[in-house]
Amino acid sequence: MCDGEVGAATQRCANYRVVVRIATLNPTGSAADWDTKLDASFDKANQVFNPHRIEIVQGHRDDLDATRTRNILRMLEDRFIRESGGPRLSAPATFRLDDVEGTTFPLTEEVVALLAENRGRRHEVCSYWVPNATAFGKCYHRREYRGLRNEGVYVRRNSPEVTLAHELGHLLMRCYHVSDHRNLMYAEARDFAANELTRRQRMRCRLSRYCRYHRRR
Repeated sequence: MCDGEVGAATQRCANYRVVVRIATLNPTGSAADWDTKLDASFDKANQVFNPHRIEIVQGHRDDLDATRTRNILRMLEDRFIRESGGPRLSAPATFRLDDVEGTTFPLTEEVVALLAENRGRRHEVCSYWVPNATAFGKCYHRREYRGLRNEGVYVRRNSPEVTLAHELGHLLMRCYHVSDHRNLMYAEARDFAANELTRRQRMRCRLSRYCRYHRRR
């Protein structure tokens, strides 16, 4: 029996696999700083999902160079100038991504540009790793956003390790936050203490188009 186990033994008997493609934003041009963050985030995601026979796998990684990153950030800066009339920033590095839950609204320019940078296969999740943002992470899926062609999640560099797992939960389960502080989808989840999934949540994960049955040899 694998249920309740954590670690390599659980991964060996996971029946389902979620492949997560990676795109990192690098204003300074160096992507090495992301290695530790990525490893810790995927380890934490597997601590949460492995006991439910689901493995979270790192897929193709694309480290956006300084020029591509600046082009995305420049779109954000131009919007800021139009809205506020403020001066142009010398080194824009903050995403003011919309973070309104339970509403439907148009995508902002920088989000469209960000999502376009990593178009994975139909059954792969696209993840975007940003240097800064207004929230620890965010899930972009068609149920909530009009005109969305490419779904994905973003994770902020200094976010808690559980953030990737939490945002994947939004995408896989198509659910909002819950009030149970022990559940992965608790709004204020900050650590591994919020790691539980209900039976309904587990079923919705396995029925997601991103969660593929994987036959172990």
